[in-house]
This record gives sequence, structure tokens and C-alpha cells, in this order.
Amino acid sequence: MAIQSLQEFQSTFAMEPVEVDISLGTDASFSILLKPLSSAARDAFETNIAYAVKDKGEKGKTALATLRSSLVHKCWVGADGKPIGSLAQIGEQRADVIAAIFDKVRELNGMDKDVAAVEEEKND
Repeated sequence: MAIQSLQEFQSTFAMEPVEVDISLGTDASFSILLKPLSSAARDAFETNIAYAVKDKGEKGKTALATLRSSLVHKCWVGADGKPIGSLAQIGEQRADVIAAIFDKVRELNGMDKDVAAVEEEKND
């Protein structure tokens, strides 16, 4: 059946947090809540990164230096739907854990497909 209104679309594809499993190999496995990005929020994040790549100054370096923790911070929420901590607090956590969460955030928001398409084009 075709979705025929924005309200129907929103009820089908809610912006509510979803529980995802994070696995760190044999070290640990746990679940967290991730809130999907809106299309506008994803575009803003990607635009910020694109400008950071062009910007050779301190502002550009800062945006790229916090790439993973920034995206994780935008999506990792508690039961109340609010971020679990500040950007600085996220950035202070174990790199492997944040990398695993970052991968789940990318998957949840369809960002993993973009990279795969680029890699496939390179191999053709």
C-alpha cells in the first residue's frame, strides 16, 4: 500500500530512538539507544565535514578531529531521548567503543551505503 500523506510516512518511519546491539569482538557486547538523524541534520553534518576538509585552518582541523564523537553525540541517547553526555565526554571514551557505535550510527542513517557505492565504483 502506498503512503499517501506526510503523517502516514512519519508514523511508519518514526524518529524515535531504536535499540541497537554493539559488539566488541570477544571483549563485550551491549545495547544502546540511537536516535536517527533527520535529513536536514544529516545534511548539516556532512556539509560541516565537507567544509572542514576545504578549511586548512584550526576550525577545519577541529571539525575533522571530532568526526566520530560528533556523529555519535548527535545520535546516542538515553531513555529520555536526550544525548547521554557532552561532545567532550563522548570524545574521552575508548576509541574502539566509539568506533563501533559510529559504525552503527552510520548504518542507522544510511551513511554506510554511500561509502560502499564509492568503493564499488572504484573497483569497476
